[in-house]
Amino acid sequence: MESIRRHFSGRIDQDAFVVLALLLGGDYSPVGDQQPVATNVVLIGSQGLTGSGIKISSSIAQDYKLHRELASIAHSDPAQQSQLLQSWCDKLEKFVLTTRLGSAQRLHGKLAENIRSDRSFAQLEVLLLYTHPLTSWHPASLQSTPPFASWMPKHPDLPGLASVCERSFSWGAQEDLMKKFSNVVWPAVVINKLCMPRDTLQELQDYSENMVVERGSFPFAHIREIVTSRWNPQRHVLRYQIEILTSGLIQQTDSGLRGLRTGSLNASSSPSPVAAFQRVWVPASILKNCFPSLIE
Repeated sequence: MESIRRHFSGRIDQDAFVVLALLLGGDYSPVGDQQPVATNVVLIGSQGLTGSGIKISSSIAQDYKLHRELASIAHSDPAQQSQLLQSWCDKLEKFVLTTRLGSAQRLHGKLAENIRSDRSFAQLEVLLLYTHPLTSWHPASLQSTPPFASWMPKHPDLPGLASVCERSFSWGAQEDLMKKFSNVVWPAVVINKLCMPRDTLQELQDYSENMVVERGSFPFAHIREIVTSRWNPQRHVLRYQIEILTSGLIQQTDSGLRGLRTGSLNASSSPSPVAAFQRVWVPASILKNCFPSLIE
């Protein structure tokens, strides 16, 4: 984000970000049946436009006509979207040929040639996933404003989330995706669980059943110990690093995978298995509310 801000001279809006995402590449790499995209095809993951780095891509994304026209394609007649996207690529090629871009402020004939010869960076399915992300408040699933007043706190649906990530993101096969969840998703699940109202009976049941994990959560008994603490003087926040068992998180995440992807993201080495224990940073205020005796 900081790198993008350094190369943008004006305001960064949503449409400009979509242009950047297509030019630079991103995590979206749809496979299998997708919603809201009505296709059932296997797609090559978008690696971005060859030869277009952050400086050149930022210059392109700042062109108002280009990013507004790309945004309009996503909201146009579905029967014409593919043709309109190809037309947009033609205009992008011409723009690159006639506009001085990047810090060197020069024309980029080779980049224009790349646009002409390989347009896999501009996949309609990927564009629509950026402009119409599937969320709990999506036109395809809701006809009116969601009933916010009736919403209640829920545990994250790890199997469902794993299924969506496997279909939509280029996070690799099972081992790679599990490592991604370990680094990105599971810490948030831990914080979510600690912030939920405590159910003592459920905790006892989980513990008596040898810490069997259900409904994508994990019982408090899975916290092994506090490893260390750290004070953040800038934010005036005390944090504790706790160690948890990952068996339940692994089980729930794995249950949502369908084996749609094969191979490792790192071809030179096999991914290491997820550790049986994981350390997570938790604000002291949250941990003290759950386990006051643990930190006293």
